Amino acid sequence: MRLALVCIAVCISVSHALTDEELAAFTGSVSITSNRENHILTSDGTPDHDTGTFPNDCNPNEMAEQSFRRHIPLNPTVASSTSPLNKGIIGYAVNGVAFFNPCTSANLDATLNEELDICGGHPDQKGVYHYHGVPKCLFEELMSQYQEPSQIFLGVALDGFPIYGPTDEPLDANGCNGRFLDAAKTKWQYHVSETKFPYILGCYVGEVTVDGDGIDTCDTGNLGGRCSAPATPDEETDEEADEGTDEGTPTVPDGGKPGRPKPRPRDELVELLMEILKRDKLIED
Repeated sequence: MRLALVCIAVCISVSHALTDEELAAFTGSVSITSNRENHILTSDGTPDHDTGTFPNDCNPNEMAEQSFRRHIPLNPTVASSTSPLNKGIIGYAVNGVAFFNPCTSANLDATLNEELDICGGHPDQKGVYHYHGVPKCLFEELMSQYQEPSQIFLGVALDGFPIYGPTDEPLDANGCNGRFLDAAKTKWQYHVSETKFPYILGCYVGEVTVDGDGIDTCDTGNLGGRCSAPATPDEETDEEADEGTDEGTPTVPDGGKPGRPKPRPRDELVELLMEILKRDKLIED
């Protein structure tokens, strides 16, 4: 009898599965079934909110329904060491849209250097609409259901640990963008950040079966070229993407806001040339 009680206590202490409430939060095309080891999540990846118009001048990719089927650990386990993020999908939002790693294929900060639509997403070459940062429209929709942003359940990472809204609590120094919920450091949850890299995940804390690609950080200083974007929410822009990360030159200048018009490099050069000519008195004001 004592042995049975010990076994039950141990099983409870190491079981950190998604709660029934968290599982019930998945909506839209998402379906979740479970076996002894995994949740099997399926989704067509279609967002349940308005998006930009794709393709457009900056993003030649067209959104397409997907056939996501992913095994998520039923009882996620904190690994002995963190794992670098893989390219492409690192988790799923509650609306079935994929979370991607925070970097472009050139290892730049995608949120600063790529053009996202008003809801914080865009499609890659395979038509996968995805988020690199906070899913803005989804977040705003869920805000009315919670008292604090940190209570908002946004989705799940591939290692099985939940992803929650921003928190004022100090995050763990491991760089994975989350915190332990117990002194034994066995229960973990990720917290997104609206302004600070890596926005969603910086690395995996739990055991995960995908292969990492060494994406631990991004160069946020190289802004490269820019792409002009229309001002309307229906015509947000992006650069080409490949294999889950974004190809091409960065598109959003530092401090820029997605969904706003950006000056073209040619316009900037003309303005600079005019200033030089006026300075040297080669032309009149």
